[in-house]
Amino acid sequence: MEKPKNDILQYTMTYGAILGVTLTIVSIIFYLMGFMKFNIFMSLVMFIINVGIIVTVVIIGTKKYRDDLLGGYIDFGKAFLIGLLIVVFSSLLTTLYNILFNAFIDPDYFERTMEATKEWMSNFMYKRGIPEDQIDLALQQMDSKEKPSVVSMILGGIMSSAIGGAILSLITAAIFKKESFDSQ
Repeated sequence: MEKPKNDILQYTMTYGAILGVTLTIVSIIFYLMGFMKFNIFMSLVMFIINVGIIVTVVIIGTKKYRDDLLGGYIDFGKAFLIGLLIVVFSSLLTTLYNILFNAFIDPDYFERTMEATKEWMSNFMYKRGIPEDQIDLALQQMDSKEKPSVVSMILGGIMSSAIGGAILSLITAAIFKKESFDSQ
């Protein structure tokens, strides 16, 4: 009986697409519900939900590859590679979505988010008794920030995903590696 081909790229692209589409749907839901990342609490909630989804898909993808395609055994390197590629491929999709979103769906989203962030930060600092001149200086520094370019969005999205994916993949690879006695 012929063993199934273990094409890591095709497998990780499939799981990366599942992860990317899921994260995009969650992002659209947050957008439609009017959630904006303008305060620490909302950013934390969105971050926890997204990380939970990423962790879940990487765990399922790595475990399924090990159990279904490799007969229950996988070395650390291959488990790491699978998790990392899933996250990197999903980042390509989510980065593409973010570019389309900021260019066509809601080009003013960045400015509205910055204004909401400035308002929240100003109120937060005022309630903490920070002097008015320091609040104004902080707001001026925020005003100097420009909307990110397409290139910086692509590079930033892929780099942050690769770093986060590498850390997550190290953890999941350590958990799910299971080497056969034949390979030792």
